Amino acid sequence: YGRTNAPRQKIIGDEGNVTIYYEVYCTGSDCNKSLLPNSSSLKYTDDPRWFINSAHNTATDGIVGDINQRGYIINDSTADVNATPPTGTNPDSVTLGYKSASTKGYPYKTTMENNASSWLIYDKYDSTATKNQFQVEFHSKGTGWSGIHETNSTTDNNGSSIINRRIMW
Repeated sequence: YGRTNAPRQKIIGDEGNVTIYYEVYCTGSDCNKSLLPNSSSLKYTDDPRWFINSAHNTATDGIVGDINQRGYIINDSTADVNATPPTGTNPDSVTLGYKSASTKGYPYKTTMENNASSWLIYDKYDSTATKNQFQVEFHSKGTGWSGIHETNSTTDNNGSSIINRRIMW
């Protein structure tokens, strides 16, 4: 199998770059990793069964395609998040802009879709999928101080700009 994949992204502010990787699937006892590109230095993003295909050629092996916010058509002016066209390189890069920060606020989480070449579409829950999806979160840059020391000095950052997703006991 092959796919395009962008691991969950966290963007501080209203604009940021997202990297989209080309990946190949290999797992189990019948997986011969020596057949994969750059088998001596295999890397993966968010799933150890999917390896980054550093030899992917976008001109002949497929493209990421257009990027849009799920539920909106490409270049829809009513979407909360806009995307620039992908770079068309390996890996691809796209800039996402959160234009509804003043009305919807932070944090803002949404799902983006990419219309990749059909052989690069993979959805483990839907074998008829026509798009790949990835999550993106926009967080405030943070303003003001986050604490005060006995000397009345302060720190100029937002104490809540980084959110832990689990309790560390």
